This record gives sequence, C-alpha cells and structure tokens, in this order.
Amino acid sequence: MKCFGDILGTYVCDNKYVENACKIHQIKERKIEMKRFYRGMSLFFAIALMLSLLSIPAAALPSGSQDYIVVGGSGTFSVYQAASGTTDYSQYSKISDFSTMTLALNYIGNLVQDGSTTITFGETFSSADGPSGWCDVGSDVAAVNGGGMSFSIGSSGTYTVKGKLTGSGDYVLSFQMYLIGIIDGAEIQSTSTSANSCAVASIMSDVTVKPGSVITASTGSALHMFDAGAAYIEGGTLTGGTSESAIYDESIHALNISGGTVSSDSTYAVYNSGTGAVNISGGAVRSSASNTIYNNSTGKITISDQADISTSSRYAAVWLHGGTSGETILEMTGGTVSNTNASSFQLTDANVPTAIGNGSVGTVLISGGSIQSTGFGVGSSSSAVLKISGGTINVGENGFGVANGSTGGVYLSGSPTITGGRANLVEARSGSIH
Repeated sequence: MKCFGDILGTYVCDNKYVENACKIHQIKERKIEMKRFYRGMSLFFAIALMLSLLSIPAAALPSGSQDYIVVGGSGTFSVYQAASGTTDYSQYSKISDFSTMTLALNYIGNLVQDGSTTITFGETFSSADGPSGWCDVGSDVAAVNGGGMSFSIGSSGTYTVKGKLTGSGDYVLSFQMYLIGIIDGAEIQSTSTSANSCAVASIMSDVTVKPGSVITASTGSALHMFDAGAAYIEGGTLTGGTSESAIYDESIHALNISGGTVSSDSTYAVYNSGTGAVNISGGAVRSSASNTIYNNSTGKITISDQADISTSSRYAAVWLHGGTSGETILEMTGGTVSNTNASSFQLTDANVPTAIGNGSVGTVLISGGSIQSTGFGVGSSSSAVLKISGGTINVGENGFGVANGSTGGVYLSGSPTITGGRANLVEARSGSIH
C-alpha cells in the first residue's frame, strides 16, 4: 500500500498503512464471526425470552406507551416501567429481574414493538432520585432491537437511550434491525481490550448522538456503523481507543457530523470503508496521531459550513485512498481543514504535513472553505483530477499550496486565494497545472 508522502515522486511504503490493512482484514473477519454468532443464537434467545415472559405476572404487563429504567449488573438486571414522559420516579414500578441484559431488553423490545420508548440505564434505582451509577453489562451486550434479538415483530421503533452504561464485551450498546436509535445525553463506555470492540454498534439501524452524550472506548471504536443505517452526530463527544478509530464506518448509508467532537489520540478519528457518504458540516473532528479522516472506499466526503477537521500529526488530515475514476470523492464548499504539525521536514520525507492528500482515483472539488498546513495544503499522488475554484489555502514558509506529484491534472479557476509557502505556490513534478 502507498502512503501519501513525497509528493515530488518518491513513494515510501509506510509500515503503519500495511499494519492497518492487516488489521482491517482481521476486523472484517471478526465482524463476520459476530454476525454468524447472532444468527446461531436466535433459537436460544427465543426460548429464553418465552420462559422469561411466562414468569411475569399478567398484571405487570404495561398498557399504553411506556418508558423503562434498567439497572443492575453482575447477573441481575431489574426493569422498571412508567408512562412515557413521566418525570416523577415514584411512578415507576418494577416489572421483574432478569439474569442477563439481553433478556431484559428482549422483554422490553417485545412490549414496545413498533412504538417509541426511552430506556435509562444505571446501577441502582430509588423512587426519590431515579437511576444512578453505571450499569455494567460485563461481557454481554445491551442489544436494542424492537422485538428482541430473535424476533422481527417490532422492527421500526424509536429507542432513546439515557443514563450510564459500561461493558467489556465486543459491543456495549447496539441498535439492530431497522430501528431509530437516539443517544440523548448518555454516557457509554467500552472497557474491552479488543481492537474489534466498540462502545456503540449500529446494525441495519439509524443512530443519532445528541449534545451531552459521551461515548468512549479503551481500545476499539466509540461507534461502529455496520452494513446499513445512517449516523447523525449532532453533539457530544466520541473518543476512540488505542487501536481503532473513533468512528468506524462500513455502512452503505451516510455518516453525518454537524456538531460535537470526534477524536482519537492513537489513530484515525473517522475510518470509512463503506459506500455511504460522509457529510461534515459542523463540529470538531481531530486526531493527534494519524489521518483525521481516512477514506478507503467509494463513499463521497463533503466538507461544508462550520466543519473543523484537523490533525497535529505528519499525516494528511484528510486522506483519500478509494474512489471511482471520474466520480467525485471529495467536495469542499466550506469549513476548515488543517494540519498543525510543527516538526521540521524535507520535501523528500515519507510524510510531509498535509491538509488534504489524494491517493485515490476520484475527483477532488474545492470551491470554498479554509485549508491550512505547515507543509502541503492540497497534495495529489494519483492520476485523479483536482479542481480548485475558490476558498483559501495558507501554508508554512517551506510548503506548497498545491502539490501534484503524479499524472493527474490540477485545474485552477475562479478566485482561490493561495498564500504563504515558497515563491512557487503551485508545484507539479509529474502531472499538469491548468
């Protein structure tokens, strides 16, 4: 694999990218194993859920729209219920205890079916103060899927999650099977030591992260988007672990970031291997150790409005590695993309600090926004087309505003502003400048 480095024509294979390629393959294999596991366990959970329902008195079954509180850990999880929107905790009544979080949420899912509900997690519950502390699911998963893991009878509900939830398994919280999941001010943390783990998984479901939410992972991802389903990051913080990006996106639907902070101090903030679009219109997306956004597929990235994307590493803040020839892989109309790395460099270095680096075959369109870098503003090391018609590019005294090191063409039009750097702000060693 090639990394974006010496834009003037000497490519250096970066072991980090080779390592990541192997890791990505391992992760995909692990996810396939997890999906097979869930399918294989369907009959088990169906039987377990039926038995749990039979053990609950008929009088405990709710009528009308209900909200739920789930508290506990270490093999005992208690479910409480009250009418939706109830703020008086004394109105909540206990339904039953369950031996696993899976059974507790399967039970709730079969009651809610196609409706909407709020589930608040905690360690303990009191009628005076409500839920408090962290609900620890251990190696289990809080699987919210409107009808239970093994049923499809309720597959279009809206589930809002609040409270505090922690766990050490592959997933802590998952939204599954065509749901709308909303994380509203909740704190969700994964303590797993596996790179394949995540705090929140969306599996064929949409998920929205609201302001005030805090999602963290010790080792894996804060959010992993599987297969299908869109994500909307409206606020809060998502922080990746030591071995995986904050957001790992392999969905066919869009990742939308309009607020909040998505960050990593170990690797990428956003890794995209899906075909869905990545739309960033606000919020802060940051990495101090690597590319902030790594696009390894055909999903188009759009940067606009108040987006703030930055890295303090020597890698490109936005690195494009996938794409389709003739199709737009990145469009920037607003926002800011910056590389603030202050270390000295040579133009022949393997990694020159760069704001936007294009190693894909897709077309890059820049018509607005601000690009800032100590090295290269925009660099291309591929045969792709780069079109700049607006916006501002400002680079350090030894940098180039635009550097083309391959056979692709750079087309300047309109009124882009390119400042700083060397006297020759636009450099082409292999491709062409128009």
